[in-house]
Amino acid sequence: MELKCLKCGCTAAHKNGHMKEYRRYKCKTCGYQYTKTTPRGKPEKDKILALILFLSGLSMRATGKIVGVTTQSVMRW
Repeated sequence: MELKCLKCGCTAAHKNGHMKEYRRYKCKTCGYQYTKTTPRGKPEKDKILALILFLSGLSMRATGKIVGVTTQSVMRW
């Protein structure tokens, strides 16, 4: 898997130390330093499914159990 620079989009990067427990990278083209992180949150399809289930008459608790999230997450969506 190649890392793309978050600033210029090129794939020329090299390792450049650590930040907490994460590996840092530096772009050879523009000099931008970045950390590869995983996206947070649930996908949009899960949120839409929860909305459809809730609007079809299921309770928030049942909707949360089907989607695999807490009741508070369903309320926030």
